[in-house]
Amino acid sequence: MNSEVKVTIGVKVTPEYVKDIDTMVDFFQSRIELGKVTRSELLLKALDAFTERVADMPEYQDFLALRG
Repeated sequence: MNSEVKVTIGVKVTPEYVKDIDTMVDFFQSRIELGKVTRSELLLKALDAFTERVADMPEYQDFLALRG
């Protein structure tokens, strides 16, 4: 079964954050290949870390306010 994870982020994704996520994926690539963690699990962890980093940004607060 092929499962797909769709993630929507409501803040501007800067090259710095993309680099951080790419670095995390590269670091854990061997674990992914060994089957110890799935790419989806890793991306969800990266999203959690990203959300934590942007929690105080005004743009993110505006996004949360719009979501209700």
